[in-house]
Amino acid sequence: GHTLFVHSRSSVPEGLIAAGATACASGQAVAQQADIVFIMVPDTPHVADVLFSANGVGAGLSAGKTVVDMSSISPIETKVFATKINALGCDYLDAPVSGGDTGARNGTLTIMAGGDRAAFDQCMPLFEAMGKVIRYTGAAGTGQHTKMANQIAIAACPYFPALRAAASSATRLTSLRRGIAVMLIPAPTALTASAHAADGTSEPR
Repeated sequence: GHTLFVHSRSSVPEGLIAAGATACASGQAVAQQADIVFIMVPDTPHVADVLFSANGVGAGLSAGKTVVDMSSISPIETKVFATKINALGCDYLDAPVSGGDTGARNGTLTIMAGGDRAAFDQCMPLFEAMGKVIRYTGAAGTGQHTKMANQIAIAACPYFPALRAAASSATRLTSLRRGIAVMLIPAPTALTASAHAADGTSEPR
């Protein structure tokens, strides 16, 4: 198992405390205790507040720690957040998910992570505890771009049978504007997408 230090903007679920997690009074307190800090909140302003408010995560970080934001937010702001956290001597991964409540409860989420590759590799055992399909997507912000592509594909499939057929055979599509190679992967409950950076280190697909 893992030692957990947890904080919620509302209240920490009793089940987590009963299972052995330690409740903290702020994001700052969590960051002071933990080596890897995970964030999942509804939108971009919430992430900014959790990271950079007076008692936020940023105030508790020390060099060598890692922040992983699993929210689905703006790729542009994600790059800004990553730059600020990197300036503190810490790594930052944007790792939005697909799979909903069912995937979260069953540990079968699809996780799309951008940022430093070494930080991604360090976090892989933790990602594996939460997800089934886990992909490194490239530099900071590409996790968010991949999630956007995922949502577009899900929305488009009912209207484009050819795209649905392509997804079922794992046909690879390329997002040229963002330099992200997106591979559609069939999943039990929903279409999900993973990606690799088309930056010369991996073959554009």
